[in-house]
Amino acid sequence: MLLYPPGTEFLPAFLGCLRAGIIAISLSPPDTSRIKRALPRLTAVVADAQASLVLTTTEIRNSLQSHLDEIRELRELRWVNTEEITGIDRGRANGDSWQASQDDIAFLQYTFGSTSSPKGVMVSHGNVLSQCRALMLASGYLCGNRR
Repeated sequence: MLLYPPGTEFLPAFLGCLRAGIIAISLSPPDTSRIKRALPRLTAVVADAQASLVLTTTEIRNSLQSHLDEIRELRELRWVNTEEITGIDRGRANGDSWQASQDDIAFLQYTFGSTSSPKGVMVSHGNVLSQCRALMLASGYLCGNRR
């Protein structure tokens, strides 16, 4: 599960999941001013997706720390503050990466209704490639084009 604020911090974690063959679940961090509403949603996604790992920032982890002790499903997750990861050569890919097929699930996209539990939609690598092709065609940007 990826809990990041809007911005560029999310992208390396998401791409790392894709490269490692880990199904990413991207969620907005819980709004601490509405925590009584946000935590049940987060807990429902954890249970539905059978998540075991959270990649996030130190700030988000710290903002949720007191609630982690109260909620078993959140406490049992492995929390990784990606800002603290060291020893990675960010300039190039090292080692073998997982090879995906078009039918493999790339990520889960959750929808939240006001009256129902969160619902996960499985997005395959083939779905992602189709979307990329559609965006390229719609924008007129094709391989070899320079702008």
